[in-house]
Amino acid sequence: MLPYLAELKEQFTGYALADVIRMTSTYAIRLFELLIQYSAVGQREIAVEDLRRWFRLEDTYPLMSELRRRVIEPAVSQINEHGPLTVKWTPRKSGRTVTHFVFTFAPKKGAVKQNVSAKVLTEYELSKLARPGESYADALKRLKVSMKQ
Repeated sequence: MLPYLAELKEQFTGYALADVIRMTSTYAIRLFELLIQYSAVGQREIAVEDLRRWFRLEDTYPLMSELRRRVIEPAVSQINEHGPLTVKWTPRKSGRTVTHFVFTFAPKKGAVKQNVSAKVLTEYELSKLARPGESYADALKRLKVSMKQ
């Protein structure tokens, strides 16, 4: 059983909650998750039908202009503003119909991980950094150890 549980930790994409906590759009958070899966590549091409299905927009925003204006542009804007990535996107057409979106992204210039020792953490901030089921004392101890490394 242990090998299967170990694979679950290794086979999924992880990211810091702090990277998406300030995003207000669910589309931005989901798009960030889709992009961070390809962080080693720096580019992801997504079919419009797949994007609609993953965002549960099958019957919503039937016009491409509405999809761009209400979903894609606000999501990319929030990721660029609040996330650790700089994202650019272009539509890919087959004839006159947009069939795919091509997202290119890279880590922001000068982006650094937040240093926990730079400030005193409030209980709320510590609860955001704690792992599920971890006490405040254990989380603080873990963060102090990780700072030393």
